[in-house]
Amino acid sequence: MSTPRVFSGHAANTDIVVALAHAYLHALNRLHTVLQTGQAVHLQREMVTAAL
Repeated sequence: MSTPRVFSGHAANTDIVVALAHAYLHALNRLHTVLQTGQAVHLQREMVTAAL
């Protein structure tokens, strides 16, 4: 049995419905990336590593 995974998304907008939709799509994109590549996406970690 595999461990359940949680995917989250972040977005900001003055319209809460638009922000919710963007965050939901961001989470779906992360899920899609994991299903396609088998690797999790950690953009913050990658950005910090690239800056070093």
